[in-house]
Amino acid sequence: MDGFLHTLLTMSLTAAIAAGVVMLLRLLLKRVPRWITCLLWAVVLLRMVCPVGFSLPVSLMPETVSSGAYVERVLPQSETPASTPQAATTTTTVPAATTQTPVTRETVAVTPTGPDRNTVLTILWAAGSIACLAWGAVSYLRLRLRIADAILIEKNVYETDQIDSPFVCGFFRPRIYLPVGLAEPDRRYVLLHEQAHIRRRDYLTKPLAYVTLCFHWFNPVLWLSYHLFGRDIETATDQAVIRSFGRTDTASYAAALLHLGHKPSFPQAIPLAFGEENPKHRIRSVLSYKKPAFWVILAAVAACVVLGVLLLADRSQPEEITLDGQTVRQASMVDVLSVTDNRVSSNLPITDLPVMIPLSDELAREVTGLIDQAEQGEETTVSDAEDLPEKTIVFSTPNGDIYQLRNESGSFSLWRNTIDGDCHRRTLTFQDQRIETWLADAAAYVSVGRADDLYQLRTPYVGNNVAVANVVGSFQLNEVLGPYTIELQTSQEPYGILLHLEQDLTSETARRYLEEMSSLILALIDNAGYVAYTTPSEPTPQDTGAITKEANPKMNQPDLETFRLLYATHFTRMEPYYPGKLTGDCYSVKDLLYFNATLVEKPQATVAETKAYYENFKLVWSGGYLAVRWADGSEQGQYVYRDTSLEDGSPLPEIIRTLSGQRFDMYDEETYACWRFVSFKANEDTGYRCYLKGESTYFAYYSQGQLAYLAEVERGIG
Repeated sequence: MDGFLHTLLTMSLTAAIAAGVVMLLRLLLKRVPRWITCLLWAVVLLRMVCPVGFSLPVSLMPETVSSGAYVERVLPQSETPASTPQAATTTTTVPAATTQTPVTRETVAVTPTGPDRNTVLTILWAAGSIACLAWGAVSYLRLRLRIADAILIEKNVYETDQIDSPFVCGFFRPRIYLPVGLAEPDRRYVLLHEQAHIRRRDYLTKPLAYVTLCFHWFNPVLWLSYHLFGRDIETATDQAVIRSFGRTDTASYAAALLHLGHKPSFPQAIPLAFGEENPKHRIRSVLSYKKPAFWVILAAVAACVVLGVLLLADRSQPEEITLDGQTVRQASMVDVLSVTDNRVSSNLPITDLPVMIPLSDELAREVTGLIDQAEQGEETTVSDAEDLPEKTIVFSTPNGDIYQLRNESGSFSLWRNTIDGDCHRRTLTFQDQRIETWLADAAAYVSVGRADDLYQLRTPYVGNNVAVANVVGSFQLNEVLGPYTIELQTSQEPYGILLHLEQDLTSETARRYLEEMSSLILALIDNAGYVAYTTPSEPTPQDTGAITKEANPKMNQPDLETFRLLYATHFTRMEPYYPGKLTGDCYSVKDLLYFNATLVEKPQATVAETKAYYENFKLVWSGGYLAVRWADGSEQGQYVYRDTSLEDGSPLPEIIRTLSGQRFDMYDEETYACWRFVSFKANEDTGYRCYLKGESTYFAYYSQGQLAYLAEVERGIG
């Protein structure tokens, strides 16, 4: 959205949150002097006028709010609700991407149609602000006309018969105005009160707060805050006056409030009248006021200072991600996708489709740290390889250099492609298995965890062209399909998204990828009904067909859990398992530590044969698919995801006795990871476990709540 509106709404929202905290504190600080809460209202005022705060590691202000992300998500840029008939189509052009450069977000050129929302909102905001400022100015001018003939009766004190209540008025030379006939002792108490206002500079702070409020007139929380601020000003002034009074003077002061009290019908910027702001509340406050102990005041001031700092602070952003001394703009994992669901025949023609999936900042920061800690060999100049191996990690930098972390038959290397076209390579030696764990976590993020990040892009309107472009772009369609144009059909229901591809689909793999990702795109755009596409050889949507929400009701405004399931379903369809083709992380048995022939998956004729059978199996994990390869060449497997939480009764026993009688503790301090594998399809525990313990990896299977086997495994290539 427009930068000015975005900043204004962010300031207003942060000020409202700060005001809410101050309102809560007012309830907790009833017994402390009100001047302390008046200082806290200054925090709200600063939030209303300052677009940015200072950075601290901790803050009471939510990061999504202070950064503007929440405003952007709730009221995104150039939103054109599809319910508006004038919004017929919007066209967005998305360029193609090379396979060597990871895509984080497409650059779009937007040509919106229909009314300019930002202009309308700006005009409405300006009109409201001008109206509030004009009301304040007119009220002030009318008051000045009423007191123009006031008579000076003593220094800085004037008297007039045109007013009913005493007040202070004036910005540069504040004066006290009294109604004619104000008798003692009310007159003495009024003068003490108004002089206290002048000493406290309230004649400046209250008008300043009102002028600031005029720019946030649309925020009801801030109107309430202004009302409470005015009440606190009056209460603090009352307390300043009666602090030295005895019981008799205090009662007389309360009586003066009763005689002169009135309640304005609309929040006043000026004047500071003696009997304003709920006189009944002020009378009760005056009569019940007791000066607190010094240590109570000191503790309250210290607490308010800390809370004020935390409200003014913005949470500091994490340090930038660096690799080899360069800032990392984006880290991505190369995922090689395939097209079909047929898992029986290994002779089908397969077109591999390498796609670079962006990784989270957390994963990027972790792997760059591991690379920095690794032992690095001497850098050599090599010829660039055309293809990126699967699971290669690609790092892009602002200056155009591209880094690649490659796993070459179990040996790791770091490649660097410069913007000049040179290619350099150095070997990496990692000291422990943390890189293996990280690669598994990254693969799990691509196949499962990324759904949470994609869900944050969800938008209610198909007419919001920027939000829709971000949703579509997050699936890397331009890497697979080449350049394309997005056309938003919002003239009549069902609203839809039309992708105009600039080149024909080169394979069935590309077509299938488009169809599968279109289903996920629909799930992230609430009122979109279909996604269709055209190509040069198929120029109309009728030639290609469309993906609709009618095909799967779960695509219609799914919650997060439902979207996770949709993501797992549609994305893993692009990663079928073919016997003999899978070449992911493969583990073979190094030592069979525990074995129960009656509980295993494939018992043989005798216990000895069964034991021999299980001493030679291999475990293969790739792309969210877990397969067990048996010694006779047969295999069984299923799509799974890793879960680090173990249900009661399902983990292995804490202490295991191996076949040789060795005592084996699965949960001692050396065990730093424990995973269970859960079936995607049924969302059920498969019984398989993986443990990382010290320098070793262990694989286990339990059946009927009992351990079937436990094996130490070693990593290889499947």
